[in-house]
Amino acid sequence: MGMLGAPSGFASDVETSGTFAEELAANTPMPGATPAAHCYCGHQFGHFAGQLGDGAAMYVGTVTTPSGDRLEVQFKGSGLTPYSRSADGRKVLRSSLREYMASEHMAALGIPTTRAGSVVTSDSRVMRDPQYDGHPVNERCTIITRMAQSFLRFGSFEVVKGTDAVTGQKGPSPGDTPLLKRLLDVTAREYFPALWSKHRGEDALFPLPDSYQGWDGSAPVGLGAGAPEASAAQQRREAMVEAIYREVARRTAKLVAQWQAVGWCHGVLNTDNMSIVGLTIDYGPYGFLDATDLDHICNGSDNGGRYTYAKQPEMCKWNLGKLAEVWRLVAPTALAEENMEALLEAEFDAVFAEEHTRLFANKLGLTLVDLPAAEAAAAEGGHAGTAALVHSLMNVMQATGADFTSTFRALTRVPVPQDTTDGASAGAGAGTGAVPGGSWVQVQVQEAQGAPRLVRLPLGAEAVLDFIVARCRTLDQQRAACASSMPDEQLEFFVRLLKAGDPRIRPHTAAIVKEIQNRQKAAQLDGLQQAGLDAANKAAWADWISSYAARLGADLQAATQGPQAQGAAATLLQQRHEVQLASCPRYILRNYIAEACISAAEKGEYAPTRKVMALLSDPYDMGTPPSKEAFLSGFSPQLHCMEHGGDAVEASRAGYSTPPDTPSCSIKGQVEQYDEVPPRWAASLCVTCSS
Repeated sequence: MGMLGAPSGFASDVETSGTFAEELAANTPMPGATPAAHCYCGHQFGHFAGQLGDGAAMYVGTVTTPSGDRLEVQFKGSGLTPYSRSADGRKVLRSSLREYMASEHMAALGIPTTRAGSVVTSDSRVMRDPQYDGHPVNERCTIITRMAQSFLRFGSFEVVKGTDAVTGQKGPSPGDTPLLKRLLDVTAREYFPALWSKHRGEDALFPLPDSYQGWDGSAPVGLGAGAPEASAAQQRREAMVEAIYREVARRTAKLVAQWQAVGWCHGVLNTDNMSIVGLTIDYGPYGFLDATDLDHICNGSDNGGRYTYAKQPEMCKWNLGKLAEVWRLVAPTALAEENMEALLEAEFDAVFAEEHTRLFANKLGLTLVDLPAAEAAAAEGGHAGTAALVHSLMNVMQATGADFTSTFRALTRVPVPQDTTDGASAGAGAGTGAVPGGSWVQVQVQEAQGAPRLVRLPLGAEAVLDFIVARCRTLDQQRAACASSMPDEQLEFFVRLLKAGDPRIRPHTAAIVKEIQNRQKAAQLDGLQQAGLDAANKAAWADWISSYAARLGADLQAATQGPQAQGAAATLLQQRHEVQLASCPRYILRNYIAEACISAAEKGEYAPTRKVMALLSDPYDMGTPPSKEAFLSGFSPQLHCMEHGGDAVEASRAGYSTPPDTPSCSIKGQVEQYDEVPPRWAASLCVTCSS
């Protein structure tokens, strides 16, 4: 038996106590444990699948943290449960290690998530087919300890759903409103106590027990029909349900905005994988964006492209609609179908848009002026508003296939210009509050037709430009990304079915549209050479960085106006840089890094995983002093010169040396730099629902 880690607070016990290790391996019952498996339902890939449940996870009890938080504890992979169906309830090292690494990394990124306490593996083996391609392998049985405030999910409430009109499936307790009311009461009292106290108090239809002892799942709990609720009590219940629903919608909107901001894709956003308390839950075929592709599908099992990066907000909103359909049984007025569009527009769309803009503004360092004031100033000065600037950025990243994570990190090095001249003459003492490196220079780029033109960039930004362009998709990668996946005859047949409105083809619409778009992109690449692509990418990025720098300069000018703001530029720029660094991770769990750790772990070598986890636990690299030598370390030449008295010319040199070339390692499983784009061998990786 090998163990990778353990919950904080238990580490010393693990080193000295074999008993505790046996408990984490589910070989010995934990003291006070009450094993149970959770029954739930779910809409999977858009269709109601009926009863599901914890087929490999076992609830063992709760713990209280030193801060007083109550956490539920699960063992995942411990064996058969009542809901294992035809599976064996086991998990393997590959999937368990992926969940362990991802959940702890997401926590370090500041994203609400379930947590992982330990991974315990053994020499016992089970047969799995990771790629569903008929090539099964024997893999190590592994158990992961998971912890969360709650593992309740949208699908938990769908157990009362009646017969679905499309699939004919229904929940195990169709139409059981007493059960739904009881579940909502428990949810409100345990996880939304302020809303419980405000709307319900102690007049719940089913008074909650003082103790849960004895609820071991050995016999059903008879709730009965209960006495009819008085009109006032029903109104209070409906108000509570509406309030909880609005809070769930807001938490979900903020959560998915955080996913988008770090380029993370869930892969299986079914209703049974959506947390009722707003956590990232159930890590399966997830993935971070490497090259920016808004239509990226991280799940090799998602043939229809339902859960792409760009669609995640839409899918979360769709799942909220399915939750409302169930809760409507006890809140028919507040969650009436005709009210849902306005409700979700207010509580999901608006919250998502605000949070998305705020997060990306932080990533771009647009923090010198409060966003509302910045928007007004940008409009008056003719500069790009925040949302428009972010939108144009994503378009450039998509068109050039720029690496998502390293691009944002590199943008932290773009100097904030202060003057409006085109020379490099503005030194540290050139005017009140002058900023080293705060002047402009002209950089030559090439139009698509080959004609040269000049673009105005802040002094020193050309190194950032070169860095980003060097990490855009190569011509071969662009062609591979838009390679055709179906014969011409098949596509023509599918298009005819679509035009005819054949319902059989609807689930495949996204895949067909994607195929058409890929063919159009491939046609645009015909006859293009790598040098031509690089030139086009450089021109596109130079134009955007110029617009971005102009906005930064306008914000700095607005922030340093007035007698009390004179001389505050250095402090403001330092604060801005700190916010930007804390919003742009240097390290993320790329699939190729996870694969390298898994390959080593399957041989009994856990040192690579421990090394990676040390980096992923400090993904913003805030614990290491910035270094001039590492381009993504967080070193700011502009701030360096402001602190040490350098001038604009020195600012253009200090730390602005030519960025490193992209890695070309072709040895499978080898990682050279953990903050770099994937090596060539990573192109063949595919993660599925079995991963």
